[in-house]
Amino acid sequence: MNKKHLEVLKEAIENTKKAGFEFVGYCYDEKKETAVIYAHDNDMSLRTVINFNIKVSKPRRRNRDELSAEVMDLLDKGYKQCAIANELGISQSLVSIIKKKM
Repeated sequence: MNKKHLEVLKEAIENTKKAGFEFVGYCYDEKKETAVIYAHDNDMSLRTVINFNIKVSKPRRRNRDELSAEVMDLLDKGYKQCAIANELGISQSLVSIIKKKM
């Protein structure tokens, strides 16, 4: 793993912990230049895929309550799960988790 990938991975793990999840582990695929971070809390598990080949702007930081409120608001407006994920800059699986919890 090169130094830049390691820095990005460390930051992603740190952000996962800040979000209230317990870091479990990660898997790095050098060929595909991707990493998967595994984490969980009492109610749910989280799998985050990082593709090191794509340049992405950092999403706005939100806490769980704010994010859940934004997802539910867009669901009430009739947005589909994919559109919500794109609009908020989060994964579809996270949208699905929030939907199930509400």
